Amino acid sequence: MPNPDGWEMDLQVNVLSTSLLMILFFQWMREHKVEGKNHRIGLVGSGAHINVVDILKDKNFPLQGGALAFFNQEENYVDGRQFYGITKLLLQYAMTAMAKLAVDKNGE
Repeated sequence: MPNPDGWEMDLQVNVLSTSLLMILFFQWMREHKVEGKNHRIGLVGSGAHINVVDILKDKNFPLQGGALAFFNQEENYVDGRQFYGITKLLLQYAMTAMAKLAVDKNGE
């Protein structure tokens, strides 16, 4: 069910808003870096993301880009438990991408 912004509510809360906050905090952490200290971002994941891997093998799943748009379409909504796992899998991808960006040229 879409929210007023047009996004399915689980996607909005578990993926989009959380990822935006992560990006904003990431920028703040870079600006306020203290020598010898490492800032950390902790996000709530779930083992439920492991249970939805078969959905990614579906012939209708877009392999290149468009995962958010795909899962935002009502016809691609699965039951609530599986959809929760999907949102946590998408968040896992976002966390992995941000972790790669967090490493500086010295590997720190």
